[in-house]
Amino acid sequence: MLEKDFGVDPTKFDYFFGHSLGEFTALVAAGIISLKDALLLVRQRGMSMAVATANCENEVGMFALIVEKGQVENLEQQIKEFIDSEALGEDEFLSIANVNSSTQLVVSGHVSAIMHCLGQIRKFKGNDPRAVKLNVSAPFHSGIVAPAVSVVRRMLQEMDMDEGNVRKIVSNVRGRPYSHLIEMRESLSRQCVETVRWKDSIEWLEKNCGVKRWVGIGPGRVQTNLVGREVNGGKASVVAVEGMDAEGMEDAANALRDL
Repeated sequence: MLEKDFGVDPTKFDYFFGHSLGEFTALVAAGIISLKDALLLVRQRGMSMAVATANCENEVGMFALIVEKGQVENLEQQIKEFIDSEALGEDEFLSIANVNSSTQLVVSGHVSAIMHCLGQIRKFKGNDPRAVKLNVSAPFHSGIVAPAVSVVRRMLQEMDMDEGNVRKIVSNVRGRPYSHLIEMRESLSRQCVETVRWKDSIEWLEKNCGVKRWVGIGPGRVQTNLVGREVNGGKASVVAVEGMDAEGMEDAANALRDL
């Protein structure tokens, strides 16, 4: 997609990664799947999640939890302990959807379970994360949307995929580059309900792969800013390429050509 639509050769990029649905965008950018196949896949993926969410009787949602820098690992452990305890109701779902940075993670599931978990952490764990409800259509990366796993798995099995750049794609689930196509197919299927290890992905690329220059492509700068706040070079090391309309996309294409 980059070479055809923007005139940029994907071989000039060392690694590709994208957040949640953005991982499929990364596959297109790396030439592993076609844009047409990706659009069909994410449409079916989204529809299956929407149906699963519509079947929920109780309120569901996602909350970003924000803590002091360096405290996100502690918060993640506290949430895992709550999930593993008997405090979570049998008919309730609660998951850690994303670990985005050293200060932020996102929880997903039934709102009652999320509020119960936060209450327990604040009361007994000495932690007081700031909670921000996200404006989303479904509780992504939770067990509630599990029906999407089989949909994505089936479509990926039937889809032509070019293995050439597989080792350049960083898995959301593992926060590490893929080793082979079989691993990628299964991980992308499970990604619907697994935690997006965004923070781990950034750290791995910087510390283990020596990445110093980052290019963020998308309609906004949320993920670009997350990267800029985590890496040693700061925001100055991140090139943001964004566009929501024809004019914006033309500017994005020019920015990529100028790299």
